[in-house]
Amino acid sequence: MEIGFINPCIRKSLLKLFLYGAIITAAVYFVSSYFPKEKDIMTDILTLWIAFIIFLAAAAWVISRFRFLQVADDSIFVQTGILNIKQKRIPYTHITNSTFEQTFVERILGIGILKIDTAGTGAVEIIFDDIRKKEADGVLEIIIKKTKLNT
Repeated sequence: MEIGFINPCIRKSLLKLFLYGAIITAAVYFVSSYFPKEKDIMTDILTLWIAFIIFLAAAAWVISRFRFLQVADDSIFVQTGILNIKQKRIPYTHITNSTFEQTFVERILGIGILKIDTAGTGAVEIIFDDIRKKEADGVLEIIIKKTKLNT
């Protein structure tokens, strides 16, 4: 399976935005009953909140476009950032462990967290969250094939 560039999925971010929006909208609805009815503050607050949700959804989409993972013939390359760009390249010969983790909500959304460990470090070298399960399975398959060839 050949994989090029992989961008994170924004389903989890959009779900969080929806839940936060629902909670805040419910809170505003209950609090608005204490305000005088001369000025409909509920409409103003909901309009601002909907505009804020649209802005955050657009921001989540833009940020996801500036994070990617690339599987090459000899290494895995990760780049993150819009203004401050951080790049990591890990040769297959240095990879010691790779895992894919999902919470209950992530299983429903079909996404998860891909973690790649290398020798000599005390922490996980690459953590790529909100990756689609199908793409993570492809990356893990390639890592297994490449690391077996190098041993």
